[in-house]
Formats: sequence, C-alpha cells, structure tokens
Amino acid sequence: STLRAVLRNQSDLRKWRSRRRPSLDTNDARRRYAHCRGWKSREQELVEKTIYSDECSIQ
Repeated sequence: STLRAVLRNQSDLRKWRSRRRPSLDTNDARRRYAHCRGWKSREQELVEKTIYSDECSIQ
C-alpha cells in the first residue's frame, strides 16, 4: 500500500481548499510591523507576566 493510503486509513487527514483571506494593504502591514517591533523589546515582561500551568483534565 502507498503512504497516502495508509495515512488516509489511519488518520483524519483530508484534502480541503485553503481559506481565502483578505489582502493586507500597506498601511495595515506597517501598523502590524510597528506593533510587533514594540512588543519585541518587552518580551521578558510578557514571559514574567504569563502564568504557566501543567495541570490538565482528561474526561
């Protein structure tokens, strides 16, 4: 059997069309980039304020 047949039978892999996303204009791209650059220098602050939990619930 082929790899494709094995994957089809043993997993939930399916083909689908990718979702169309709206175009990103130049102004929005610049604003997003500036936002990311602003947070890059505050990376340590984000890590310190994040609460990590290893607890999980299995039902």
